[in-house]
Amino acid sequence: MNQVILTSIKLDELVQLLTNKFEDIIQKNNEVVSKQVFNTEPKSKYLNKKEVAEICKITSPTTLWNWEQKGKLVPTRKAGKKPLYLRKDVEEFLKGNYNGSNSNAA
Repeated sequence: MNQVILTSIKLDELVQLLTNKFEDIIQKNNEVVSKQVFNTEPKSKYLNKKEVAEICKITSPTTLWNWEQKGKLVPTRKAGKKPLYLRKDVEEFLKGNYNGSNSNAA
């Protein structure tokens, strides 16, 4: 830490030093808060059954199967035997705008 000898510094210089230090602290704090509040991790394009269930607030895996059978929310891909849902399809389904995925996901 820098030492300041108060007897050899003018009041204006002390004010400027403190102002600069506080601005640095505030800027660093804002960056940390921004990272916490606005999670900037990239979101996956696809969701598995567990993620869809959490987002839709359902507890039974049968509900997703029923929705698929009725065409309400249909997975667009499979990872092995596990269905994957497009994130945008799930978001549209929750908004009430889902009409089935029109994309040919590769």
